Amino acid sequence: MAGDRPQPMTPNRTHVAGRQLPTITDALMRERLSQFRSYTIQTKPYTLGLLRQTPSDAPDDAAASVVWEHMRRMIALMEEGTLVMMLAGTPAGDTDWGGLGVFDAVPAEVRAILETDPLVQAGLCTFEIHPAVGFPGTPAAT
Repeated sequence: MAGDRPQPMTPNRTHVAGRQLPTITDALMRERLSQFRSYTIQTKPYTLGLLRQTPSDAPDDAAASVVWEHMRRMIALMEEGTLVMMLAGTPAGDTDWGGLGVFDAVPAEVRAILETDPLVQAGLCTFEIHPAVGFPGTPAAT
């Protein structure tokens, strides 16, 4: 029966997670979408490097020193400009996720970076590479 079906939820388009969102008019939507289509907002290729934790028998103190050297390397890559953003941690429900890096480099270069990462070389993590496209000139990125 039609009356028994759950009604679709109407999304709240003015708030997300308790935060007020800016008002986006139809005119602003058309302007932004025309910029994307006309490439007046330039896209930029990035590569995502996803680290996944592996089961390890390494003692905590040994693993801690490897993590320290991994972080030293990540900070050096950020200082040098190759690593644009680093997200670290294990979100609830995905216990093997270790971190995500956004690299301003081609996939082959990111593969070489991650193959020689201390966590990967110690067998504490594996990695995945994913090409991505960003819009560095958009208002959200500035």
